[in-house]
Amino acid sequence: MVNIKEKILESALEQFLIFGKSGAKTKAISDNAGVNKALIHYYYSSKDKLFLECVKSILLKMEGTFHTKEVKSITDYKSYIESLIESYTHFIIDHDKHIIFLLWEHLNDKELLQNIKNILGSSHLVDFIEKTNRAINNGVIRKIDPLDLYLNLVSLILSTYLILPITLSFLGEDSKYKKEEIMEKRKSEIARLLWADIKGA
Repeated sequence: MVNIKEKILESALEQFLIFGKSGAKTKAISDNAGVNKALIHYYYSSKDKLFLECVKSILLKMEGTFHTKEVKSITDYKSYIESLIESYTHFIIDHDKHIIFLLWEHLNDKELLQNIKNILGSSHLVDFIEKTNRAINNGVIRKIDPLDLYLNLVSLILSTYLILPITLSFLGEDSKYKKEEIMEKRKSEIARLLWADIKGA
């Protein structure tokens, strides 16, 4: 059975995702949770602390599907890149609302990124940089700044997901193209594009 504290957190997350931190009202959160407004202050003391708890809740749910241990354990660099693209694509699809929410909120709260880093850490990026530098030193791929490559990889996936609905709307509902099928196909296309650009001589 969900306890009062969890009810408040679930209600707050729902309100924050819809209205953002600035637009969400404490009364709406309490009404939606079916509790007295005073209980929000009792458990979380302020709206800001409740917001941070919601962010933490989001990130902990996301953590298990982002740059997984299975992906990190891959030693062949080409297979590693392909697995990253697979993992990140599903990560973005599964958590699209949460990602957009966090991106939007950080524009109004520059400290949010530090809170995200404190929760998620930076091991995923360190792992990517180390593996990329090793691949460069071993002649597997050309010399490239690992951060540039990481940004290329992530932006190709994220931009596809964000732009695709707009692109498909121009083609109409009768179009042969389907969002899910395109995202599936894009995984191999992005891998092909990246590998063609970075592979060694």
